[in-house]
Amino acid sequence: MNMREKQSKPFPAEDAVVTAVHAWLAAKGCTFERRGYIDIVAREAETNRLWVIEAKGKTIQSGLDFRTGLGQILIAMHDDGALYAVAVPATPDYRRLCGCIDDYVRRALGLHWLLVNREGHVWLVEPTAPLPDAAFAEAS
Repeated sequence: MNMREKQSKPFPAEDAVVTAVHAWLAAKGCTFERRGYIDIVAREAETNRLWVIEAKGKTIQSGLDFRTGLGQILIAMHDDGALYAVAVPATPDYRRLCGCIDDYVRRALGLHWLLVNREGHVWLVEPTAPLPDAAFAEAS
């Protein structure tokens, strides 16, 4: 069963975020691994770089879930060469939550944001890049 077949809850639920990121990585030719509780672990075929991604979606307690995801990705940071990311819906509330993490911290940790819109498009926000403006989240 592929990740699209496994999706059980629509956007902006975590299932939809995981499905979109999985498809985005698969289109890049990544292979997938399982590692403990981490939502997505993928290796790029061309570069052999490892992606370690924790995904969160909209819930009654999105703020708590987001902070839990940050802790989960922080605990998973074992490989100096890996790309670490938190994937979230591209909604105004998640943009606000991502904005609470100072750019300095993201650069120091090498933390990427993966923002997923309703159509399943994934935007990669590098650790050195600012978040897209509020209009981005409202349009997605």
